Amino acid sequence: LYTANKMGWTNTQPAFARGMRYVRALVGANGQVDYSLSGGRQTKTLAAMSAFCLLLSGEDTDKDMGEMMLTGLLQRELLSPNASSRALTETSVSRANSGSDVYAAYFLTRAVQHSQNPQSQKYANIIRTRLIAGQINEGDETGRFRARGRWQELGGPVFTTAVAAASL
Repeated sequence: LYTANKMGWTNTQPAFARGMRYVRALVGANGQVDYSLSGGRQTKTLAAMSAFCLLLSGEDTDKDMGEMMLTGLLQRELLSPNASSRALTETSVSRANSGSDVYAAYFLTRAVQHSQNPQSQKYANIIRTRLIAGQINEGDETGRFRARGRWQELGGPVFTTAVAAASL
């Protein structure tokens, strides 16, 4: 709806505003999304989607909430347990497995693009490094990204590769 509005479809604004009210209602004081209120559970993908929406909303309080959510999410998901945000480098990335959850990476990338956090470029580099680590570099499937996680397993290699490429 945000993109449609930016393209001139002005009739989407009321629906976007209603959606943003719903997202705001699910964000707790700790900056995490409480999906149990809607019968679901929090995942990094849903949290990244929510942070992205808040950063897009245009409201200063939403942007602040989105920044808080995004910073916490990125630190939890991208940094090894020993790393601090001050020591953020690509080598501090915890990469027990190659690759990344491309669906979460897409929304993290989009949120980082709209973030005012001075660490944003470093976070984007870490996301990019993780995604590239999941690309197959030999054989008949060279260039494809490994399917990892729920959404990649459902969407398969074409979905995984397309979303990973859009995130880079």
